[in-house]
Amino acid sequence: MTQVDLDPATVRGFLAVGVPTVCDIVEHDLGIRGWMAPEIKPLARTRIAGRAVTIELAPAPGAATSFDPMFAAVDACGPGSVLVVGNGGDRTISCMGDLVVAGLKARRAEGTVMDGAVRDIEPILEMGFPVFAASVSPVSLAGKSVFHGPGIPITCGGVEVRPGDVILADWDGVVVIPQEKATAVLEKALAKEAREQAIRERIREAGGSAPLGQIFAEFD
Repeated sequence: MTQVDLDPATVRGFLAVGVPTVCDIVEHDLGIRGWMAPEIKPLARTRIAGRAVTIELAPAPGAATSFDPMFAAVDACGPGSVLVVGNGGDRTISCMGDLVVAGLKARRAEGTVMDGAVRDIEPILEMGFPVFAASVSPVSLAGKSVFHGPGIPITCGGVEVRPGDVILADWDGVVVIPQEKATAVLEKALAKEAREQAIRERIREAGGSAPLGQIFAEFD
């Protein structure tokens, strides 16, 4: 699939909405699962939005692991991109450590998401670079896995991710927005959150004097 040409402002616009809101729209309006496995969490509380640069790890016990594909994936990243690493949900093998993260930070990528483990936590936290991972493990992938990609469709956290899809991640989790639907999803997410904000304000105004169901009905 050829990547869809998206206005960078549209991608950044997702920073104004929450992952739960976008999850609801992708699932209920598009009829697909967008949320990654809930085990994938940030090392430190943060929020990122960007377009996916993809790479995948596959089990290969005893194989000579070349890191060239990972280096190529990092080199393909820049402002507005999120490196997404599929590892089949293996939480024992680390997908990357602080040196790869340093390369992403130097290229001003938005962050990285993986359904495997990450290691070298202390230097990563010192760098302040957003990392979303399913676990923390000191185990190296060398001699255990091989890379496929970069720039191929992958599965991460149970969701298909294609190069260029929009990734939104925060304290609630990670959601994948199909790139060809991103503009429509953002418009619906902004409208949904505006409605919810109005409901919150109405609840505060009522101060407990109005039934909650009645308040919700006012905004139907």
